[in-house]
Amino acid sequence: MTKSTNFNFIESEKAYATRFFQFPQVLIYGSQYKTLSDSAKLGYMILHDRLDYSLKNNWVDEDNRVYFIFTNQELTDLMGWSKKKVIRVKKELENQGLLFQKTMHFNPKTGKNEPNRLYLADLEVTATDIYTKSRQQEPRTLGTRESVKTEPSRKFVKTLDTRESVKTEPSRKTVDDNPQTLDTRESVKKSHNL
Repeated sequence: MTKSTNFNFIESEKAYATRFFQFPQVLIYGSQYKTLSDSAKLGYMILHDRLDYSLKNNWVDEDNRVYFIFTNQELTDLMGWSKKKVIRVKKELENQGLLFQKTMHFNPKTGKNEPNRLYLADLEVTATDIYTKSRQQEPRTLGTRESVKTEPSRKFVKTLDTRESVKTEPSRKTVDDNPQTLDTRESVKKSHNL
């Protein structure tokens, strides 16, 4: 395989440094979050990721609640969204009860208007959400005339590796000691376990 000079391959040293956002599954499967826009769901993840920074800075209020500071300009720069979209996403999260903004006003010590403190709500997961997720992950049909069993079968099916040899049990019906062909009703046994 020739290496393309235009493709940005991940090299081994960089692979360990790659970090990912965690997407809470309840934002997809939870019935109460179905109406949230994709942008609001992404916004929640971005804001939630900021909590690590808050803990490092000890941004905890007098009631032991973790808050964070993320200005609209920072979100605009980070996400490439317009200020109007940032405000709309934050409002959507507020309406859903996932974001609370506390206005801090003018601080006489610093002589500046302080940015809002932002608080995120924990996502609520119900038993129905878990059931819905498990039901959506089950296969629907096997064929046009077959139905799907939701309980695991007690019989185990083994597949044959093409590199292994197969032994057949002799049929109970033998004719003239001729070699037997495998009948589709007879079982096949592997010569050794995997």
